[in-house]
Amino acid sequence: QTWCSVNPELGKNDGTITVKVTENTSASERTAMITVKSDIGNQTVKVIQSGAAAVLTLSVNSIDFTSGGGNKTFKISSNTSWTVLCDQAWCNINPISGSGDGSVTVQVEDNISASERIATITVKSDVGNKTVNVTQSGATAMLSLDMNNLAFESGSSSKSFKITSNTSWTVASDNSW
Repeated sequence: QTWCSVNPELGKNDGTITVKVTENTSASERTAMITVKSDIGNQTVKVIQSGAAAVLTLSVNSIDFTSGGGNKTFKISSNTSWTVLCDQAWCNINPISGSGDGSVTVQVEDNISASERIATITVKSDVGNKTVNVTQSGATAMLSLDMNNLAFESGSSSKSFKITSNTSWTVASDNSW
């Protein structure tokens, strides 16, 4: 193992071996075997180094999008494995899992509603959970009719017109006949 070295590497008669290990930045424990060989046989010493405390840090705690959607990226700094999920179908994550440091791309679809919408991205790891709040602005409010006049003959009848809108609306007549 490159993280574990011994000194001296050879000797005669009595002696002391110094074992040196480099810092373990991973959250996982690691092991190495040291073998002392001689004419009368071999003996081993197992070296065990504990892992560092698990770390999970996100580069942002919120991301804002316009109504037109798009892609944005945030970074994960970690020494352990993690998974990512979003609580809204219009918000897509890639990748959804990883280990160590990484980048996550957030892609949101167009918001055709006039209302702002909010999602929460959760990054889960051995350390616990961290969140990123996603806010997407609503589209400009719109209301249009497919016609401005309805002409009727003198008899009783009905006709329809279409409303195209991304906001709430009500309809009323100014006459009761």
